Amino acid sequence: MIHRRRPSPLFWLSLLYLLLIAYASLFPLDWHPPLVWRDPLSYPWPRYDARSDILVNILAYVPLGFLFAVAWRRIGRLPSALLALAAGFGLSFCVEFLQEALPGRVTSIADITHNTLGALIGVLLAQFFAHDTLSGTWLRLIYRGWVEAGTLPMLALLATALWMAAELFPYVPSPDMSTIKQGLRPLLETALHPQQFEMWKFLCDACELFGIGLLARIALRPPSLPLIALAMAGVAVLKVVIVDQALSAEYLLATLLAVFLLASFGWQTARQRAALAGLAVASMLVIDELRRGHGDHFYSFNWVPFARQIGTLPGFGGLLATVWIALALATAARTLAGTGRWARAADWAGGVCLFLGWFALEWHQQWVPGRIPDITDALVGWVVWILAWRVPLRPA
Repeated sequence: MIHRRRPSPLFWLSLLYLLLIAYASLFPLDWHPPLVWRDPLSYPWPRYDARSDILVNILAYVPLGFLFAVAWRRIGRLPSALLALAAGFGLSFCVEFLQEALPGRVTSIADITHNTLGALIGVLLAQFFAHDTLSGTWLRLIYRGWVEAGTLPMLALLATALWMAAELFPYVPSPDMSTIKQGLRPLLETALHPQQFEMWKFLCDACELFGIGLLARIALRPPSLPLIALAMAGVAVLKVVIVDQALSAEYLLATLLAVFLLASFGWQTARQRAALAGLAVASMLVIDELRRGHGDHFYSFNWVPFARQIGTLPGFGGLLATVWIALALATAARTLAGTGRWARAADWAGGVCLFLGWFALEWHQQWVPGRIPDITDALVGWVVWILAWRVPLRPA
């Protein structure tokens, strides 16, 4: 009897991400086919390409190359790498070809080059982390020495890594004096004018840092507090030299408070930490969703997924934040639910509650000045929740 091997979750995740890129690249799907179709590779190199466009085109395809290379690893290191590169180039080529029929889009050979470069970076990362390479063996030894065994610590560590990625986006350091001054401006302005201190922002940052710190303590072997404090301090310092980031007084004080609280709650079990982490992250989400935005305008609800995130650095960074928040909540819930009869109920009921709660917060933003209500965050958060609960549990 022949037993067919079931596709891994990474296989479905890679296909889902491919479809997501295709949708985002061809949005709003307003088709006006040209009389003559041209080969995208025949277009000349553009004279000017915005740095933000280059970053988005590269970063968007890094996960695609990584996921395809890992999902197809069983066919061999080189074949899986070539398949991932072919997927990145082929998708980009098809998208640029079809964009000739979209009046709001511009076909560019530079986009194909940058997309393929992003896929190549993803492939190289997959090779770096592969278990059958020297670097992968070295990383696995470090992982086993620092991280608790089991699936839930792995998910907690992934949520922490995604939090750092969202906080330091778009990863472009510029340690010149003008960037440093811009990065320190909010901190200095609050020091000179204490009345500008925003209590709601401080509470939001404190809940975020405390929650992610508790997840990190679930993931890491003791003594983990010094490493967590160092990571939080590193993120705060890097905000000063990263383009489009800044260090505020609220964030600095929230970091100090979070480290103090983490040191004070060192006696907790994994479930107690998960309960507090879930409560802290959920509180951060509610506070952030209800905070007043920039300006006094009110916006209507956007029902089109990814319409306001496509092709923008803030939109890409916002999606990263949504992913880590949903993954953190799912990890906390799985840790609390355990493996008993309530686990399946927590899976489905929690997913429904997460979607409805996030949707309600976004819906309420129609009456919050400066906020742009959107269906995207609720949908992405729900999908991440589902995927997090589908990862098979490995024994601790």
